[in-house]
Amino acid sequence: RMAVLTCAPQIKRMLRRVIEERLGMKIQDYIVRPLAEAALVLTDDERRLGCMFVDFGAETTAVSIYKHGYLQYLVTLPMGSRNITRDIMKLNYLEERAEELKCTVGNATGASAVADGSLSMASTDYSDVNNYVSHRAGEIIANIRKQLEYSGFTSSDLPGGIIIVGGGARLNGFNECLSKRLAMHLRVGS
Repeated sequence: RMAVLTCAPQIKRMLRRVIEERLGMKIQDYIVRPLAEAALVLTDDERRLGCMFVDFGAETTAVSIYKHGYLQYLVTLPMGSRNITRDIMKLNYLEERAEELKCTVGNATGASAVADGSLSMASTDYSDVNNYVSHRAGEIIANIRKQLEYSGFTSSDLPGGIIIVGGGARLNGFNECLSKRLAMHLRVGS
């Protein structure tokens, strides 16, 4: 039986206190989140051939590179999809509205999205929203691409491609841009 918990160091101490001291149970081990996710999402073939596993979350983006069945490189970048939401907030939107705009009309390619009349966005300038979305998405993609260089691998060294997970992977156009800029095929992990 397995339980995966993600937490800050303070929460880890509190969990240890509750589980070990109060409940008298032993914690067998801790595992880094990107490793746990990769164990659930990546196929053996992807790990052996070589692949890049990207967890594009709200606060961070984790990049893991596998080759010959083993983790070869791991880094967590301090940027995620919430950075895009915060950028849209500069257009004088509250965070909730900025998040809604990012998810419904935002596009990482900068292309205009078709408005959904139910969102009553007649006064919204989609080009301003998409400028923020595409620029920040481009910055995140550039940082992911740089990790490939830092790792010492090239796109051709990783025929398993890119496997992406996380809420940010649902951003319109992001996966297409990432695949194109790294010249690697991409699949969304589940």
